[in-house]
Amino acid sequence: MARSTENFSGSTSWQGKHGIFAMKLMERDIPRFTPDFVARKSVFCFDNRMICLGTGISNSNTDYSTETTLFQNAYRSEQKAIRVNSKAIKGSLKEKALPNGKMNTLWDGYGNYYQVKKGHVHVQVSEQTLRHNKTREETKGVFSTAWISHGKSPQKESYEYLVLIQSTEKEAANAQRIPLYQVLHCDNTAHIVHDLPTDILAYVSFDNYLSEQTSEVIYSIGAETMIMLLQKDNRLQMSVCDPNLNIREKTYTTKEPSRVVEKEIQLKGKWKLVGINERIQVTVKDNLTKIIVSCQDGIPVEFELEEI
Repeated sequence: MARSTENFSGSTSWQGKHGIFAMKLMERDIPRFTPDFVARKSVFCFDNRMICLGTGISNSNTDYSTETTLFQNAYRSEQKAIRVNSKAIKGSLKEKALPNGKMNTLWDGYGNYYQVKKGHVHVQVSEQTLRHNKTREETKGVFSTAWISHGKSPQKESYEYLVLIQSTEKEAANAQRIPLYQVLHCDNTAHIVHDLPTDILAYVSFDNYLSEQTSEVIYSIGAETMIMLLQKDNRLQMSVCDPNLNIREKTYTTKEPSRVVEKEIQLKGKWKLVGINERIQVTVKDNLTKIIVSCQDGIPVEFELEEI
């Protein structure tokens, strides 16, 4: 694979139940790539819910439209038809652009529900010509496809959508009536989501982040850090991760170990560490608590704090 000059790409988890994937996308200056193609993407995962965000989608490619694929599945008539804004699509469908500037909903025919809040959605059901993955011989198949179009040569485009994996009709109906999440911050600096059913706050800090919300317990986060936290009364459960392995040697294999990298987080108020954790340093000054987390191997560091 073509290696990017960006190092921030990977995932984290919280108590083995929920997680985040995020990346700084930057393509290489090599054939069939667009060297100035950049974007910042994140996926927040809670139970069967995925909240997908993208910002800063930019490039100078005027030959092809830049797209974010929602789904592309083999279309089989014996399965449930895909649905677009509650309307079943049976048989072929020429490329159709859905109303822009409003929420659009889709079912992919495989039990997954999509709710696109931001992005220009296109759908189609049609025959596609492709190559066999082993023999490279030309073959054909009918596929149902949905994607968000950012247009040719997009500049600072963005998207936001929710996926309910193997959703029930009741779950999908409730998602249209009652919000399942809140996006608290979404730009090239940070993507921050509040998952309402679990009450978990999830942060992706692409660059140094300074909170502008008075109700937020986080005051600042160092660049390229992922955090998941849950506050209950005077206790704060946290997971902090730097997904970068921090290995200097850029080869296919290496004996070089992952280096320890310290990540700094500041919390509002006064907090102390519950128990002993050698990877955590806590310092209280005035009405701020500075936490230094030693991250290694791309593994999240989980710990608990108590308000003083």
